[in-house]
Amino acid sequence: MSNIKKSNYVVFYPRQKTNVYQPTIKMFDNNLQQLVSLDCKHYVKYVGVLIDKHLNWKCHIDFIALKISKTIGVISTLRHSVPFNVLNCLYRSLIIFYLTYGILVAWVLAAKSQINKLLTLQKARTEI
Repeated sequence: MSNIKKSNYVVFYPRQKTNVYQPTIKMFDNNLQQLVSLDCKHYVKYVGVLIDKHLNWKCHIDFIALKISKTIGVISTLRHSVPFNVLNCLYRSLIIFYLTYGILVAWVLAAKSQINKLLTLQKARTEI
């Protein structure tokens, strides 16, 4: 199977401007022995960080928030039947990972409204 199907690209531009230029990028597929066009996406995943076309990190933070909220739901259902130290271990291994990976992107470069979404989820841990 060819890795060309996994390849795509993003054209970065400011939110205030419209993208007038849409390049067509082609790569040679050795299996098909022909040029294949790559797909233009709104965001790409690079080393676990979602980078969108406006570099505002909304896609990445929404992805993190979804992962964290699902995990908090599982931990909150376990809180009555599992000791606190086990819950704390689950929190540290399943939630802190998402909050700290790509921390410069999510916490420094993102908009305040996006960061507040993560802070709200992080504070939910104290209610568990």
